[in-house]
Amino acid sequence: MALVLRYVNKKGIIIERFLGIVHVASITALSLKYAIECLLCEHNLSLSKLRGQGYDEASNMQGDINGLKTLILKENKSAFYVHYFARQLQLTLVAVAKNCINIAEFVYTVSNLVTIVRGSFSGKLRRNTQQNTNLHHYSVELCYIVIDLQLQELNNHFLEANTDLLLCMACLNPSNSFMAFDKEKFIHLEKLYPSDFSGIDILALGSQLQNYIFDMRNNDLFLEFQGVGELAEKLVKTRKHDTYPLVYLLVKLFLTIPVATATVERSFSAMKYIKNELCKRMRDQWMNDYLIVYIERDVACSIDNETIMQRFQNIKTRRRKL
Repeated sequence: MALVLRYVNKKGIIIERFLGIVHVASITALSLKYAIECLLCEHNLSLSKLRGQGYDEASNMQGDINGLKTLILKENKSAFYVHYFARQLQLTLVAVAKNCINIAEFVYTVSNLVTIVRGSFSGKLRRNTQQNTNLHHYSVELCYIVIDLQLQELNNHFLEANTDLLLCMACLNPSNSFMAFDKEKFIHLEKLYPSDFSGIDILALGSQLQNYIFDMRNNDLFLEFQGVGELAEKLVKTRKHDTYPLVYLLVKLFLTIPVATATVERSFSAMKYIKNELCKRMRDQWMNDYLIVYIERDVACSIDNETIMQRFQNIKTRRRKL
């Protein structure tokens, strides 16, 4: 099992780091949870600080009853699981489309009919009479039905807490001069993270949000961003994260939520290069050390050779100096 951490550094940049691999004798959810806790403890990290979790499609990890995500949520209510949200949304739309077999044919027929009628119509509409256009029938008889089916499927696929979380987080989007900003949803977002916001923080957030949105909309430096990641970096560069610490905390919580496991999948792909025919008997710790250097090569390259030599020199007394 590979473990990757996602966090926001001091510069407001999203970072994903490979923490290591763990050999598990059992693949039960309880054993996996224990293995994760042990690996976190080795790096002086706690499961209580977890604010999001994401796994592959294994049922023992993402199961709703006794899966790994459920065990962690029982211990930490703020460790939200919203992984594969886009994939689930796609599956939902596919399920809706299957319930409406003739949608594609109907839309094609209606579009052709509208084109023909529009091209051949030359009269004038009578005044003071209700006009039922093709668009009206199209909206009532098809669009509204499809929308109702989509909403029903969305409610069946997504937990209410996850939906509320994503709707609240969408208010942080800086595009179009922070058009999605909603103060009331921000207040509700704090209730989803009770361990991060005290009662005093909730009272202070209201006035801080009001000053924040006024400042952002009147500052040309923050009007051209298209994502929350760019917003976080700019808040740090302009020292606004010190002016609005509670708002910046909400931004960090949003950015730490994992929405994909690409880094984890690349970690497993890297094992094929590390544990080859020449190194098939490599032990877990040795392979873990190799993988860290291979995957996090940018960090490894930043360490100079003199530091590495001093490190090995101080580990054990040697006959000669390195």
